[in-house]
Amino acid sequence: MPKININAAAGANKGESSLEFATDDFPSINDVESESSNINSGVEVQYNIFNGLASIYAYQNNKKLNELQTLETKIEIENVILKLSKEFYDVFIFRNKRYTSRANINFL
Repeated sequence: MPKININAAAGANKGESSLEFATDDFPSINDVESESSNINSGVEVQYNIFNGLASIYAYQNNKKLNELQTLETKIEIENVILKLSKEFYDVFIFRNKRYTSRANINFL
């Protein structure tokens, strides 16, 4: 994804300056008004051409996560089938025991 940064700055100074030189060749300058201003601007454009194979690693990671999710879904389906089979088996055993109990009572 390209990224663009635009920067701008402006500054101004106004004041008084005094200069004193080390030699007497130049006269001293006292309390002279000074003024300065500046304007700066810049544009920066960034575009990542090579990201160190991060997209390939992300794809592989997503593929593994998809496989894991598919496996978890299969396990959940198998658990539901197992629970349902157990319930049917329990009902069958309960009816069989009830029938056997009635047969024993009628026999006596």
